[in-house]
Amino acid sequence: MSDWISVEDRLPETDKAVSVARAYRNGNRVVTRAFYAAKHTLEADNWEELEESDYNEANDTYYCPEGWHEEMTSEHCDYFYPIDGVTDWQPLPALPGVDNDD
Repeated sequence: MSDWISVEDRLPETDKAVSVARAYRNGNRVVTRAFYAAKHTLEADNWEELEESDYNEANDTYYCPEGWHEEMTSEHCDYFYPIDGVTDWQPLPALPGVDNDD
């Protein structure tokens, strides 16, 4: 696996899943799967239902809020939760037997 990259040094591409290290309020740290969304780059149909949605009146479009979002996947759908405290990230490792050269 690659080295950790500080969010102060560089951010990943918008909407690219990565591993992130984040700090909780109680001082504990955790690694989770997340993605970063730059401002007004990731359009979404259902963000208008969320308090954190970012609406651009000029083009009548809802966007994923700028920042980090944890990915939670279930059998039926994907969920995205805004998170804070991300300090570092790294690309996800390749899955065994899968060609990840995209």
